[in-house]
Amino acid sequence: MKRTTAMKKAAGIFCALALALAGAAGCGGNSGIDPSKAQLYVSSYEGGFGNDWLKTVAARFEEENAEKNFLPGKTGVQIIIDGNKKSGQTLLANMEAYPQDVFFTERGYYYDGIFQGQFLDITDVVMEDLSEYGEEGSIFDKFNEAQKRYFEHDGKIYAIPHYASYFGLSYDIDLFERENLYFAKEGAEGRFVQSAGQARSLGPDGKTGSEGGIDYSADDGLPATYDEFFELCDRMLEKGITPLTYAGETRNVYLNSFLTALFADFEGEEQMSLNYSFNGVANDLLSDFRVDASGKVIAAAAEEPTEIGQSSGWKLIKQAGRAYALSFLDRLASDERYLHADAKNDACSHIEAQYGFLESSFSGSPIGFFIDGIYWENEAEASGSFAMLAEEYGEKALRKNRRLGFLPLPKADGSRLGHATLLDNLYSLAFINAKIDPAKIPLAKAFLRYCYTDRSLVEFTAMTNTPRSLRYEMPESELKKMTSFGSSVLSLKNKGDTEIVYPFDTNPLYLNHQSDFNLDKRWSSVIGGLSESCPIDSFRRGVSAAEYFSGMETQYSASSWEELYGIHFQ
Repeated sequence: MKRTTAMKKAAGIFCALALALAGAAGCGGNSGIDPSKAQLYVSSYEGGFGNDWLKTVAARFEEENAEKNFLPGKTGVQIIIDGNKKSGQTLLANMEAYPQDVFFTERGYYYDGIFQGQFLDITDVVMEDLSEYGEEGSIFDKFNEAQKRYFEHDGKIYAIPHYASYFGLSYDIDLFERENLYFAKEGAEGRFVQSAGQARSLGPDGKTGSEGGIDYSADDGLPATYDEFFELCDRMLEKGITPLTYAGETRNVYLNSFLTALFADFEGEEQMSLNYSFNGVANDLLSDFRVDASGKVIAAAAEEPTEIGQSSGWKLIKQAGRAYALSFLDRLASDERYLHADAKNDACSHIEAQYGFLESSFSGSPIGFFIDGIYWENEAEASGSFAMLAEEYGEKALRKNRRLGFLPLPKADGSRLGHATLLDNLYSLAFINAKIDPAKIPLAKAFLRYCYTDRSLVEFTAMTNTPRSLRYEMPESELKKMTSFGSSVLSLKNKGDTEIVYPFDTNPLYLNHQSDFNLDKRWSSVIGGLSESCPIDSFRRGVSAAEYFSGMETQYSASSWEELYGIHFQ
């Protein structure tokens, strides 16, 4: 498939960004080592969240400790930042190769690092109060209850949650308002609003206005159900709008993460967490699941509530949320017109897809929705996409002037309207290397602690427009600095009835096989005797969601469960 002009421009941006990153080192660039100061070497995964936040906090730390003697004969501190794309799994597999003292990473499994002796004990960093920074309480007080249970191992803490990540759908608010793409209030003439001031439907939460301090109006007019979502897609086609795009090159990873987000939102925190705890009652295991030619569910019969233990964890593959998520993707694949060319192009990178979505509102070929993680807007800023678009379309194309939103996921049907459930899916951690020079431990602990003060957490969110995976308050003055997209993410996360699933537990089965239960990677199926792992490709060649769902029970069978994990059933 030929590349569009937009894709070629984005590819150029991507290459420029890669060269810039390759040349960058240290806080604010490679200015050389100052032998009069103590050096702290920090590794940080430079993905969608970027490292500008880290450079900023490092500069403040250096300034505030300019006269401090962390090491004999040294005055002041120099933070040397290594921005890289090494995942936590890669780091933990060969820590001897990485000399850095402090690490901020993602896709790292906490107990792997503990069992392999890679993490320094930082219990004091996490547990001691932050009174020297004018705060009451400790970093540990910023953990939620699930994190407290998980991260405290034998009375000690070895790492701290880093950033939060949720996957889902983004949309252009200006496009929705300009084209009247919001559903009208029930009883109105016509399904969609005819003007900006017309009352809108209740949206996925099924409510409007405020109640008990919770604002329910933010999702008004947005598709409440899967049926409404595809009704809106058809409306977009009538208006010459392509409904949806994503990065064709990374479709397997991105769409599987999207499937897991739909799965979690269907199940809710309690039922979704069974996939990590293997302890409780599954309420919606399906004995029958069928879809029509378009992928729409026409039958879904649930078994009686089923007790789940470690030996019967394989049964969770039949959870209804998984089936309904597959049906959504099947419906998306059922009409080629729903998907933009970039989504069907194996060579379209995530950077190119971001650029294409952002440009579409100005180019005369608008796109309705974009699938990616919440970090994508920050990533597009770092890649130069917004700046390039501003050169062609003016200042209205700059990030600060765009009104983008993170869509609360539609529900499977009208009976399930209510609160949102988000899955924090990147396993992001911060830790100190256990092999650090003992003389540098006080410096490393002081810096890590500094990165988790309220000021630093707030600063991260204001700069990246994404939340940290902890509890803290954003002052109104900082909220005003955020983009429309960042505000919508934070609003959904902090909505009083939103549930967040943290994908971990402390039972032996989970702890010894953490990577196996990263549900983003658990979407394989046996079709025609062969294992397949990219549902969208299967659906586009005619496999149905029902066939794929049935094949998953073959892929993740009772016998394979026993073979892989039976040692833990005693």
